[in-house]
Amino acid sequence: MRWGDGGSLAALRTLPPRLAHLPVLWLVSFRAGQAGAGLRAAVESLEEIGARTLLLGPLDADAVGQVAGDVLGAVPGPGVLELAGRAHGCPFLLVELLRGLREEALVRTDSGHATLVGARCRPGSPTACGTGCRGCRGRPGRPRWWRRCWGGGSPSATCRRC
Repeated sequence: MRWGDGGSLAALRTLPPRLAHLPVLWLVSFRAGQAGAGLRAAVESLEEIGARTLLLGPLDADAVGQVAGDVLGAVPGPGVLELAGRAHGCPFLLVELLRGLREEALVRTDSGHATLVGARCRPGSPTACGTGCRGCRGRPGRPRWWRRCWGGGSPSATCRRC
C-alpha cells in the first residue's frame, strides 16, 4: 500500500478487529517514509489490537547476489555485483536494474556466469550508473535510467547518487 485509498483504509481499520477470532493473516506492506497519514493511523490501530510489526531493512550483499543470480539465471560476476550494489539493497530497484541489463543485452551469460558487456560507465565517476536518474522520474512504465547510464546520455540527466 502506498497511500491506501479510502475503502482499503476503512477495511484495514474495521475488518481485522471483527475477524480476529478467525485464522486470517493480514499482511500490509509499505515504505515507512512514504506512508500517508491515513495508512499510518490504520497500522497504529492494528498495533493497538496486538498486531505485530516486522521492519525490513535493505538486502545485504549476499542477498543481492542471490537475487542477481535468480534474475539472470547465472552466477553474477564482480561487475554485475558492483552495479547491483548501487540499488542500495532495494529489491525493486535491484530487479528492475537486472531486468533492464538483460533486456538491453548488457549482460552476457556464459557457462553459468553472468558478466557485463559494453560498459560505458566508469565506477565512481560523478555520472556513474546508479538508481533513480532525474531524467526518468515520474515517467510511466519501467524506468529506463540504465539506457542513459549505459548509452551515453547527457551527464545532467544521469544519476549522481553514486
